[in-house]
Amino acid sequence: MCALLALDRAAVQERRRIEARFLREAVDLLTAGKEEPAQARLDSLGLTPDTARRALYVSTTGSPYGPGLAALVLEDVAERVPGCSVPIGLDDGAYLMLVPGQRPDDDLGAADAAERLAPLLAGGRAALATGSPAVGAAALRRSIEEARHAHRVAALGTGTVRSAGSAALSSHQLLLAAVPEDVRRLYRDRLIGVVERYDAEHGSDLVATLAAFLDASGSWQRCAEQLHVHVNTLRYRLQRVEQLTGHGLGTLRDRVDFLLALGIDGPARPAATRPA
Repeated sequence: MCALLALDRAAVQERRRIEARFLREAVDLLTAGKEEPAQARLDSLGLTPDTARRALYVSTTGSPYGPGLAALVLEDVAERVPGCSVPIGLDDGAYLMLVPGQRPDDDLGAADAAERLAPLLAGGRAALATGSPAVGAAALRRSIEEARHAHRVAALGTGTVRSAGSAALSSHQLLLAAVPEDVRRLYRDRLIGVVERYDAEHGSDLVATLAAFLDASGSWQRCAEQLHVHVNTLRYRLQRVEQLTGHGLGTLRDRVDFLLALGIDGPARPAATRPA
């Protein structure tokens, strides 16, 4: 019985190896703009052009199980969700697989991967991104590109499992993702770091107050109501932010600067409840 199980396991691994090679060849051909031979490779995998599929990018960082954790989870998803391809490793350390999806919000394979990754990360993080549903090789090439760029946006998010879809490509987060990490950190520290250090020293909530003010679209009254403070208290806090940073909050341009800085990952912000 053990010998039969070992043979069956070896056959499964060999099948996955062949499918991964064909999928990698298809992706390389799509990248080179050779759609017809790429579709032939996809057809050989049973990924015919009459069914909508979308690209799924997944990576893990900081997990004690290493980056291969994503591959193990995606292989399991491929077995559980009909219509998925095998995952393949990419040069940037992420993994790509094709999952079924007819609508932009139809992310069964992605949701399954996120659910199974979360409890296995053990202090690490995962970034997961999907492209738009695609029918045919030409559209699939676009979906892969969308997922690749959306993955960079997801990596900037917060939480254990960070996700993004093709809608993220019209967000300012995409511009931040294209900036080198050291530049992002420098930009954030210049605007937000000094305020965070002030909060730590004085037990205040200036960063959280600033975030709430921007979330309220600069409405003093609505922000004060959300924070349960008087408008004058809110004004005092934000004036302190202006003094610390040397940047004002009086114009949209100034507020966009702070909004972009807050969009860069940093220490967790506490809730704004106490007066500064």
